[in-house]
Amino acid sequence: MSESPERLPLAPVAESMMGLAMRPAIRITLLALTLAFLAYASVRVVHHQRPHPSPFHDLNQYGDGDWGVYYRAGLAMRLRRPLYTLEHGPLLTFKNPPAVALLIAPLSVLPVGLARWIWFVGDLLLLALLYRLAARVVFNRDDPPALRAVLIAGAVFLSLHYITDELFAGTTSLLYLLLTVGSFVWANEDKPLRAGAALALAVCLKVVPLAFLPWLALSRRPGRSLASFAVTLAILSLLPALWVGPSRNFELLRQWPRHLANTEVHVQELRPTNQSLNAMLTRLLTPGVPGLHRANIASISPRAAHALWLAATCALGAALYGWILLQRRKHRLDAAAVLSLLLLYMTLCNPLAWRYTYVATGIPILYCLHTLARRPKATRLILALLAASYLLHFAPELLQAFSARFWGAVALAGAVMLSRRVKGSLTCDPSQSTEAAANGKISPAVLTPSELDRPT
Repeated sequence: MSESPERLPLAPVAESMMGLAMRPAIRITLLALTLAFLAYASVRVVHHQRPHPSPFHDLNQYGDGDWGVYYRAGLAMRLRRPLYTLEHGPLLTFKNPPAVALLIAPLSVLPVGLARWIWFVGDLLLLALLYRLAARVVFNRDDPPALRAVLIAGAVFLSLHYITDELFAGTTSLLYLLLTVGSFVWANEDKPLRAGAALALAVCLKVVPLAFLPWLALSRRPGRSLASFAVTLAILSLLPALWVGPSRNFELLRQWPRHLANTEVHVQELRPTNQSLNAMLTRLLTPGVPGLHRANIASISPRAAHALWLAATCALGAALYGWILLQRRKHRLDAAAVLSLLLLYMTLCNPLAWRYTYVATGIPILYCLHTLARRPKATRLILALLAASYLLHFAPELLQAFSARFWGAVALAGAVMLSRRVKGSLTCDPSQSTEAAANGKISPAVLTPSELDRPT
């Protein structure tokens, strides 16, 4: 019997993994390992907040590390204390708008250890919601639940080193990533108000989700999406006035950009752990700093290197959206591929791309794994690029000074483009989602339907 054109056979390895996942012994083992990790991580994140003699930790009773910055900001907002200070140096200082401190303030009522554990549990829930949202554009309607579970587990495993960094650091990376992906998905599903509000919340946490703003302009109802984005930003800007008063809130909004300028530290761009395009250009093109690996091949000023990064970021963004418009005009716009490329662009062009920032690469990995499972032929190069992306993370620090992890993400972008070419089928663009759904061609909630598996 010939295969139905709506569904191609799965790759043998995918079939094997699905069979293993159904075995009770495997499930029990995975459950035990997961519970053991959760127990270890819970103890670690709580213990990390206790003052202990170490030159690498801030001996402050109000939280330690990246997470401590948010806890202290929430405490300062709740007690109406100065918010933008250099009490803990220019690195471990609060750099978000006042609304973020207000939203975190209720958590500061709790003891530091309990608040940190709640934040950790919240990160796990955010991670689950993130992949649940991404699944709505990555998977096809006819993908078995077991296949979805196996592929998500594979993506989590291949990005686990970034996930654990985020879980232990306690930043807002998973939260703004969830909001950004949610904005993309809801724009696809013709829910403009929800999409605009989600992106505004994400931008309030980090500026880099602005990379997704043009995508809202490509949605079916861009006016509503952009209006929702602007109104939500305005509400977030005025929200702290309910607690500290209008005059104090206005003063905080004036202090915020000055504080960002005063805490800009050039050495942050030279550290090998910063794997952004900005950091790579700074390390390569500006004089080195004693104590750090020297990787410079030129000696231009840091300001010139920063201008070059800004120009390259704008050029890459224009090229990416130009490609999106071209694919849209040809009616070959694969929403999952677009989401993957936008996430990689947002990560690499982030001026401070630490390891936990790369947690966003899990979604592009999921997209590539889905291609490998659905299109087992002609995928050796995709496998090679995925392997390179994974292994370059573990390169020694000397290679990281030359941005090994950055080039690993570039290799992942290449794997995404090859996956898009391998799938090579017709999908729908966001401006046509409702009409196509009304005609019965696709599900309104999924823009990469089973047509992706039909031969062209």
